[in-house]
Amino acid sequence: MSKRSGGLITYNLREGFRSEYLAHYAFSAFGPSIQIQREDDFGLDLICNLSEQEGNMLITKLAYGVQVKVKVKNLFSKANKQLNGFLN
Repeated sequence: MSKRSGGLITYNLREGFRSEYLAHYAFSAFGPSIQIQREDDFGLDLICNLSEQEGNMLITKLAYGVQVKVKVKNLFSKANKQLNGFLN
């Protein structure tokens, strides 16, 4: 192990953080979305609201929780197949 200052975190755990950021971005398109802080995360990663626009107002209808799980290898292989199909 090298002598570096700072914290230590496993690489695969970091991939989960990236997935949560992407999910937060995607779910925020449907209404307000809030990430649960890492130290308070005991199952749910996001708390979201489904919203509708009526005139100049945004009305929240339904609250729901999201737990993010992803297999990075499968995610990228599926995206690559779809991209190849689109380009050909």
